[in-house]
Parts: sequence; C-alpha cells; structure tokens
Amino acid sequence: MTIILLPGESDYRSISIATRDNKAIDNQQDRDPVTEPYRVEAYRQRVKFEGMLTANQCLCFRAGPTPMYNCHGLTFASRRTKVPDPQEVVRILKADGYIKVAELDTLPGDVVLYKSDNGEIEHSGIVIGDSKAGYGVPIIVSKWGQLNEAIHSADVGPYTGERSFYRIIDESPTYRPEHV
Repeated sequence: MTIILLPGESDYRSISIATRDNKAIDNQQDRDPVTEPYRVEAYRQRVKFEGMLTANQCLCFRAGPTPMYNCHGLTFASRRTKVPDPQEVVRILKADGYIKVAELDTLPGDVVLYKSDNGEIEHSGIVIGDSKAGYGVPIIVSKWGQLNEAIHSADVGPYTGERSFYRIIDESPTYRPEHV
C-alpha cells in the first residue's frame, strides 16, 4: 500500500511497547527527515551550552537531531520511539515499580525526571554516572527535544526545573539475586 502525504503531513506510526503488567504505552515514531532548520538549531544549542559550562560540569554531545525519539523514548523505550504524553511516564513509573531515590544515592541505570514550574514532567534521562564521579551531581544521558542527545551533568541543559531520581526495583517473590 502506498501512503501519499500532503504537504505538512507526517508519516507517524507507533510500535508495541508495554509496562511490566503488559499495558500498552502510547508512543509515536516520526519518520520525517531532519531538515536544515533542525541542524542549525542543534548547532546553536551545542554552542550555547558548551559556552555556559563551569569547571565542575560536563557536557558531551552523543548524537545529532532526530525526530524518531524524544527523551522519554530514550529513557523508557531504548531510543525506538517518542513517548509524547508526560502522563505515560507517570504510568510507567507506577506500573514498573520505580521508587524515588535521593540524588546522592543515585546509581547508573537510575532515571532522572525534570519537572516544569507547573509540576508537569518535561524531561527525562538515564543516570550513567553517580554524584561521586567527581562532578558533585549525577551524569545523565538524555535527548533534548528533537535536537541533540547529550551526556551531561544533571545541572546542565535546557531543562532546569526540579529534578527527582527513580530506580526500578523487582520485588517479585521469585526474584533471587545471585551472589557470586
């Protein structure tokens, strides 16, 4: 079947992803090509934030712009799709058994959420280095909108709202960690 797109329309689709209790997670893949304005804005973003770094902050851009996934898609769907609704993130945290952890207790693999001034989740990322790694704050990998994917100190980037950290815990009775 051939799909004809009118000017301004996008080729969106979703993939099958679900919470641990097998409830579907709303998502959408955007297959639009990256246009020059996105590349220019991604470059501006890089220059802006690299120029704002202090001695105890880190920032490394891992990948350029792509509309295929957003920050929540990186965090909860392995960079395969966008999870556009922040309420889906709340649902994932509850359904998958995440618990809140203190920033000083973070470990690689934990999740960070940034909230806007009105309390809504506006950004997420994955902790890849804890606060003891020398920067005083956790090191995060996250996707900045449709633009750059970055490795950065938790206090660097376009998202400056309240941040909180979560860890997924498997409390099922059959879970028995192996001790080596």
